Amino acid sequence: MYVCIFVRFITKTIHLELVIDMTTDAFLASFKRFVVRRGKPIEQVSDLGTDFVGAKHVLKLSCSEAIGRYLANEEVIWRINVPSARHFGGLWEAVVKSMKYHLKQVIGSQVLTHEEFSAVLVEIEAVLNTRTLVAASDDPDDLSVITPVISLWENSCKEFPSLI
Repeated sequence: MYVCIFVRFITKTIHLELVIDMTTDAFLASFKRFVVRRGKPIEQVSDLGTDFVGAKHVLKLSCSEAIGRYLANEEVIWRINVPSARHFGGLWEAVVKSMKYHLKQVIGSQVLTHEEFSAVLVEIEAVLNTRTLVAASDDPDDLSVITPVISLWENSCKEFPSLI
C-alpha cells in the first residue's frame, strides 16, 4: 500500500489518500477523491526524486496519457520538480516526515487491514490539520490560533466534478 499526499501550499492543509498500488488508475482515483473532498487545485506539483520507493513506477505514472487528459480536461496545471531540486518540495517532505512519525507511533509493528490503515491515515490527517500555524492575534491574552483545518470547508468543492 502507498499513500498519496496532497498539500495545499497556501493553507498548509493536508489530505492523505491510501492507494493499493502506484498505477495510473490508482492515482487518478485518489486525485478524484481529493478534488471532490477538497476542491480542484489550480496547479498540482509533484516530486519525482530518487527517494520514492518504486520511482520507476512513479515516472511511468507521470507520463501517463490518461492523467494528462484528465488534468487538461479539469484545467489543472501539473508541474514536476526535478530530482535535483528537492529543496522545492520541503513542505511535502515535512509532511512525509510527520506522517511517518505518527504512523510509527500508532501502528508500531502491527499489520493492519486496508480499512484499518485507511482509518489511521484519516486520524493522522486530522492531527496534522489541527497543528498551529500562527497566533490569531498579537494580543498575549488571546490564545486562539490559526490551523490548516480552518480552510478545509472554505476550499471544498461547490459542485462535484464528473467522475467518469
